[in-house]
Amino acid sequence: MELRDDLRKEIEGKLRTLSESIKNAFKTDNYEYFAMENIHKTYIDFGKELKSLNCFSDLPINLRIKFPTILFKTKRQAPSQDKLFSDPPEKNIPYEQAIKEMLEDININLELIEFTLNESKNPSSSEYKNKLIEEVFEQDKRVKLRRGIRCALKIIFTLIVLFVSSSLLFVKTDVKFLFRKSEVGHAFSMLFDLNDFSFNISDEDKSFCSIYWNEKLIYKNGRPLEVNIFKARHYYGYNLITVKMADKAKDFYFYKENDWDYNKFKFKISDGHVAFWLDGELQIGKKGKHL
Repeated sequence: MELRDDLRKEIEGKLRTLSESIKNAFKTDNYEYFAMENIHKTYIDFGKELKSLNCFSDLPINLRIKFPTILFKTKRQAPSQDKLFSDPPEKNIPYEQAIKEMLEDININLELIEFTLNESKNPSSSEYKNKLIEEVFEQDKRVKLRRGIRCALKIIFTLIVLFVSSSLLFVKTDVKFLFRKSEVGHAFSMLFDLNDFSFNISDEDKSFCSIYWNEKLIYKNGRPLEVNIFKARHYYGYNLITVKMADKAKDFYFYKENDWDYNKFKFKISDGHVAFWLDGELQIGKKGKHL
């Protein structure tokens, strides 16, 4: 390969500097974040400079080699040479494994560049060059595969976040009642209890008030009983809500078309007076039996 002497010396100097930095990292087993980041940046800049030269433009130098990302940048020092006994440095095993793989990939590309630079001295060694080129292509395949996996994971994570957030919006707000008669509402009703209960009961009446849904106790001592609400919601056809106050009871009937149907229940009890709304409509009750 014909190059000006000054350009050849500059390329050889950068090759030597990068190669020695990588060998030193392996020799000392020291993969300090900022030093490794500098090696990666120097290699990428060097590769771009070479690709801008006509004699290297067709050489498949891998510039897609990625620097491993970590949450915390640390300056892990090599073991001290001055102390006979020193604490072993802390290691980030996944990070260091990824760094070693990155350095090995860079090394292969440097070998390919060095071999191409001195190819005229070894014209019969094209088989070795082809082997290096194949290894570089394999690196590129790995990079594309990892990029595809990362992209797929991002899409899956985004879909999960969207599903969870939309589910919370659907379940916790009145939006669900817009889809009550649709397949969307039916599907969510199979997974969640979409019934909406509002208990507005005066403090004086809380201790005397009990509410039953299809003879299952759903409210007592000032608090709803979620387990029984979940069980009672599956009844369809005619349903019965009974509000018991001391020795009196009041019954309210309503009709559920399917077991996955859901409603908005509102109770207001004050001074012994019972009012019950179903889906915003005030219901007329009748005297119920004593439960």
